[in-house]
Amino acid sequence: MPTRGFRLVIAALPALAVMVAALVAVMVAGGFAPVRAEEAYQADPKLVEAAQKEGQVVLYTTLIVDQVVRPMIKAFRSQISGIDVRFVRADSPQQVVKLINQLLVGVHTAAVAEAAVFGAKLGADPRVVLEVIGSSFGGSTMMTRNLPRFISRDFGPATSVTLLLKDLGLIHDEAKAANVPLLLGAVAEQRFLEARARGMGENDMASLVRLWEEPAGVTVDKPRS
Repeated sequence: MPTRGFRLVIAALPALAVMVAALVAVMVAGGFAPVRAEEAYQADPKLVEAAQKEGQVVLYTTLIVDQVVRPMIKAFRSQISGIDVRFVRADSPQQVVKLINQLLVGVHTAAVAEAAVFGAKLGADPRVVLEVIGSSFGGSTMMTRNLPRFISRDFGPATSVTLLLKDLGLIHDEAKAANVPLLLGAVAEQRFLEARARGMGENDMASLVRLWEEPAGVTVDKPRS
């Protein structure tokens, strides 16, 4: 994949990504000077808590590893505990894998929302749906992550709609350059764009389910009896 100049991509569930991005901005402000751990970042406690629940962040970067990336990670660890930090060179094949992952996250999030509302409208208990389908061919990591959030109505900041939308935009740019059509990805991107336009940009990506619930006249936590 071509590298378009300086790039630092943060792949994590985004409360964590926002927090690390702010820390990075502080530590590398003014250029590529060596990072100093004493330049403390005052993280939002809520973001820290959400980040620690996610537990891991991966930095995809073209920065110099020994002079910038490792000191940056060391400084971060000195300030924030409970988060595993790893890095991958952004000009490596692993960056492609990251894009594939984010494409599937977007598509599966939309698919799980649609299926969950379909089931709720027809009277299926979402807990039974999760138990039965979660371990079957129709299950996915995004189902086991998002369906409990649909049920509990937990749409607070974790992995935001805006972050996924940004990733989907990058993915589609790369796909266009490579002449690869992404039909399902395009549908997912439009649904995320609609969610942000309706004020859900900072909500967790699980909030996408509302786009199906409203026209169906049902919420997943209260299936039709």
